[in-house]
Amino acid sequence: MPRTATSSTASPLHPANPGPNARSVCVIVPNDLRDFVLSLGAVESIASSYPRANIVVAADGTPNALVEACPFVDRSNSLQEIDFKKAKFDIVYDLVSPAESKQAYRNRPRRTVWCGLQQDAAIAMSSSAPRGRLDRLAHQLDVAGVPYTGDLPLPDFGWIGPHFDHAPRLQPAFFGLNGRFAFIALDGEPSPPAPSAWGTENYLGLTKFVADTGLIPALVGEAKDGPLAQAIITEERRAINLVNRAETAQIATLAQSAVYAVGANSAALAIAALQGRPGIVLQVATKDTLHEEAPVGAPYIQFYSERLTDLSATRVCQFLKAFTLTNP
Repeated sequence: MPRTATSSTASPLHPANPGPNARSVCVIVPNDLRDFVLSLGAVESIASSYPRANIVVAADGTPNALVEACPFVDRSNSLQEIDFKKAKFDIVYDLVSPAESKQAYRNRPRRTVWCGLQQDAAIAMSSSAPRGRLDRLAHQLDVAGVPYTGDLPLPDFGWIGPHFDHAPRLQPAFFGLNGRFAFIALDGEPSPPAPSAWGTENYLGLTKFVADTGLIPALVGEAKDGPLAQAIITEERRAINLVNRAETAQIATLAQSAVYAVGANSAALAIAALQGRPGIVLQVATKDTLHEEAPVGAPYIQFYSERLTDLSATRVCQFLKAFTLTNP
């Protein structure tokens, strides 16, 4: 698929990088939804650097449906479907951990250039690479000599609406969001609860508060968050549940109309920030690690603790009240 190279200042092309003459490129993306979403900017930058190449995106498991619609991706597969010995990729960009791509790396032909965290990879990232997802992707592209626009390879969702002809299913009214609304980003409670779990009562209090301010609380999350969303809906009928209803592409277009986003540092909240919607994020972090996974693209107030249950819902709502007054 012909592409236009990204316009940006870039590091020199790595000697092992086949450059624009490459004909087959594979990008291994994370399975975690938030990490996957944040990786899309890097995928587009990589695709733009190989204008004549067939771009294949691979994930451990079923690739997200958004990948199949991306105009800069030619094919998507699960890692298990690809025979790396026969695929004859000119270069593989490994955006996951060595443990996740261990089998694929072991099966690579010697002629395939590998760019990743493996110490003996042809294009090896530094062992001191940044820990934050976007910073680490920027480091990887810099090492390989792949240009990107701006300080970080941020995803751009502007293609989604035109690609789907601005279909009704991308609009707020399709989900009954007939009025001003805010995203409430959920992180359901696994058993036993993880540090990222904030608790049903806290999310319910937050949802009621948002509804009382005159906004429609739109609950967003992944499949695992379904039980939490259902528990909230049972108690607060003014909320609208988008969990297991809205796909990633729909979340991206809905985010453009949200007044703000508040809640877990999830894929939906990351998308809202990238779409320019401000908000409040609840992060599992310390003061030293707070910056590593902070939302990018819009202003965010960061509440953080090593366990989210330590964060007071009342205090979050107090800040949200002040935030609402300054973001009418």
